[in-house]
Amino acid sequence: MGFDLSVLNPAMLEQAWDQEDNCLNPRLTYLGFAALAVRGYGIGERYFAVKNEWIVRTEQIQENPMPDDLYFYEAAGMVAYLVETCGKDTVFGNWDLDPENMDTVFGKSFSELYRDWAIWNEKQCKLAGIMIP
Repeated sequence: MGFDLSVLNPAMLEQAWDQEDNCLNPRLTYLGFAALAVRGYGIGERYFAVKNEWIVRTEQIQENPMPDDLYFYEAAGMVAYLVETCGKDTVFGNWDLDPENMDTVFGKSFSELYRDWAIWNEKQCKLAGIMIP
């Protein structure tokens, strides 16, 4: 998944480990990494953003994330959230929607959707037993 897992707390890795398949569960890993991003753990870190370039997560990005500046696991989480709340047809039928116009389809701006997703993601982590420090 492109992550350096050696930097994580072993308890976090254990929470995302699938004993049956003897590997990390991608969904749980994405939920956890996205929760870390929302909490600001990536500030100052270099990462490959959705806009397909390496950038550093700044305080400004943290306070006002834009679609192209998201970590891939934030973007994946937002898609999962939108599919759950708005339906697959709505999300994938508007795949090429300009983020500036998200309110025309989803009824909220990107910033509002990001905040709603962050709350949803936190709940998903709790339901899955992922405890974020």
